[in-house]
Amino acid sequence: MVRYSEKDLFLHEVEDAIVVARMLELQRHDDKVSDSSSSLSGDDESSSSDSESWLDSDDEPDHTLSNHLIQAHCLITQERYLVDREHDLTDSGRIMRLLDRYASTNVKLYRGMVRMSPEAFEDLTERLRSTNAFRSTIDFNRVRLQIAVGLYRMGRSGNGGGVRDIAIQCGCSWGSVHSWTAKTIEGLNELNKEVMTFATEDERARAKAWVQEKSGVEAWGRGWLAAGGTHINLAWKPALNAREHWSYKGDYTFNVALVVLPHSLRIVESVVGHPGSSHDSRVWASGTHGIVAKFRLHLDEGEFVWVDAGYGYSSYTVGPYGHKNSEKSRDLKHFNYMLSRIRIRAEHGIGYLKGRFQCLSGYRGNLYREYDHRQAALAIQACIIAHTFASRYDRPDDVAEYLKDQSSTGETAPEPSYEDATEEARRVRRDNQIQFEEDLATATAGFTPSQLSKYRADAALDLREEMTVALFEEHGRDFQDTTVESRRQGMSTASLELQRSRYRSRTAARRAQRASQA
Repeated sequence: MVRYSEKDLFLHEVEDAIVVARMLELQRHDDKVSDSSSSLSGDDESSSSDSESWLDSDDEPDHTLSNHLIQAHCLITQERYLVDREHDLTDSGRIMRLLDRYASTNVKLYRGMVRMSPEAFEDLTERLRSTNAFRSTIDFNRVRLQIAVGLYRMGRSGNGGGVRDIAIQCGCSWGSVHSWTAKTIEGLNELNKEVMTFATEDERARAKAWVQEKSGVEAWGRGWLAAGGTHINLAWKPALNAREHWSYKGDYTFNVALVVLPHSLRIVESVVGHPGSSHDSRVWASGTHGIVAKFRLHLDEGEFVWVDAGYGYSSYTVGPYGHKNSEKSRDLKHFNYMLSRIRIRAEHGIGYLKGRFQCLSGYRGNLYREYDHRQAALAIQACIIAHTFASRYDRPDDVAEYLKDQSSTGETAPEPSYEDATEEARRVRRDNQIQFEEDLATATAGFTPSQLSKYRADAALDLREEMTVALFEEHGRDFQDTTVESRRQGMSTASLELQRSRYRSRTAARRAQRASQA
């Protein structure tokens, strides 16, 4: 439905009045002419010349009223507002004065405004200043102001995330809130490759040590990454592809996949842009770069990623057994419990992200066009980039505050630089990826899609079985209700026997039915 402003509605009324006035003026003129003609027919010839001269003088209709209305319409069209505006006394430097005061007196309030520490904000401002988004702004203090307003908006949700409230709190206009937030998002996305780097060699070693200590299993240290998915709620129903955004959680969302380092909660990879109806496995498999596309560029032989049950099977992921079957088996339940102690760090990382930039709790943008969809994805990615940058400056107390009730004893990482990794290690991994692709092509030559899927599933099941055996050996536990065969099926021995007996019964019944029909 098309909406009109009060000015548009008033102009429509004036236009209608002009049409009515013209019609009345023409009708009045026609009535005068007809009355004059009838009066002339009864007069003598001496008065006819005077009447003709009077008709000649009033031959044109009187458009005084309609002309005044047309002039009024032109004046209203030229003006932007119908009435004089009352300009609010805005204080554009208010937020910066507060930040300068809190930087030395109350760092907690400082982080509450721009969602990061003073050191992180100043360094981020220096980085963003050199991007194309802020290149036109010469004054450094102006750049700080614009970034502060943008981060302030990204850190708010609900009624507090409205443009009007943010403009009042920051002391700027509504349009400035929109413009400066867009510039901040654009600048952050320009820093994507610089900030969103993969783990360095030192981070790999720390993550492996953390997993080994947490699980008590040396072999589990090969899984030094944890992946998880989260839904970014939309504040309003999208006008474009609403059904695709409707998720199983009963809301309109975006589905996002993240890969984090369990010891520091640093995000090393993200997949953004899928609507809420997309399955986690589809989101995970859609990555065009990073671990999903070429995992041997990032993982050495035997290394893998801890995932949940929704990510399917692959040769470089280990997920839990099915929930229903694991509840019936002590062995499977113990494995799932130990796995969850590692993979829960992915959920902590998601809570860490959403606790910092609370706009991810309810994205307030409208989705009318494909362009709006892309801008929403860029806004989500900008939050991930800013969070990853700021988390390098956070202390353990800051992490616990963002996680709220979720306790966190993990250490935060210093600012890593992927270029610090040795060139030799990166060269070896590039060679490993090339060799892996050649070996995979040879091993799967002539495979149908179903055979290729089974090949991948078998590799994933073999890896999970290896981790299960290593867990029980390190913990000194014996398998009580499962076997190798039942664990590959993801169930206990009793459940597997029950399934097979039911299958045999159904097969015998079908054979008997066919025999009776013959």
